[in-house]
Amino acid sequence: MSGQAPQTLPTPPQYSLWFVLVVAVFITCLLTANITAVKLVQVFGLIVPAGIVVFPLSYIIGDVLTEVYGYRQARRVIWLDVHFVNPTPVHFGVDNV
Repeated sequence: MSGQAPQTLPTPPQYSLWFVLVVAVFITCLLTANITAVKLVQVFGLIVPAGIVVFPLSYIIGDVLTEVYGYRQARRVIWLDVHFVNPTPVHFGVDNV
């Protein structure tokens, strides 16, 4: 043998269950807001897009992510949104986006 220590594989990052749940709810809010944005609902006498009911929750959850898990993890989750949730209209074939 060459006298070198055997190489070990790096361990994957371990995420807490709460982090995974908060990220899942965050992505679900954004995805739901994108899908329901074309529906109109009446809220307190005003006719608004249905996404306006769900979308503000994503800001609250984003703040929780930042305060509890830090800017680095929050930035990762936001990039996850940019790459996977924002192209939703393209997946559904919406022409006028």
